[in-house]
Amino acid sequence: MVLAGAAGTGKTTAGRRLARRLGAALLDLDTVGGPLARALLAERTGDPLDDASPFARDVVRPLRYRTLTDVALEVLGCGTAVVAAAPWTRELADPAWHAALSEEAEARGAALVVVWLHCDPATRRARLAARGEPRDAAALAGDLAPLAPPRVPHAAVDTTALSGAALDAAVDAAVALP
Repeated sequence: MVLAGAAGTGKTTAGRRLARRLGAALLDLDTVGGPLARALLAERTGDPLDDASPFARDVVRPLRYRTLTDVALEVLGCGTAVVAAAPWTRELADPAWHAALSEEAEARGAALVVVWLHCDPATRRARLAARGEPRDAAALAGDLAPLAPPRVPHAAVDTTALSGAALDAAVDAAVALP
């Protein structure tokens, strides 16, 4: 399962809760690729939080997502379900990406399910401010405009007013979990 959405929409929170309920592995982009990405960016651009330079955009980002995808497929191949949490912005605009990953998942006995989390800008801003992570500074300085919905098959969950059991129920209903 892919959990997608902008920063502050609840990907990690929902992912952690969903992984527990399913007995799945949670693979979060910030955990899987974050430390290495920050080291590469610090070495190359001098800013470990750089996400706008050509090096960050064209080299580091694709490597982070490839690593997350490869680890997810390896875990699936061992028979363990996966919840992969990341924005997946470029990927969800690419039907060919979806088709290829669906095929890879099916080869490992799993079905690709995409859940797109979104919420209103005020909620995102409050969540990011409460989180207090330096990586969120650029987002907090901007207008936090909503991302475009995915161009691939997905279930959408508005997390604006959801937490705890209500968030669980909304995600479960979106993906038809019993």
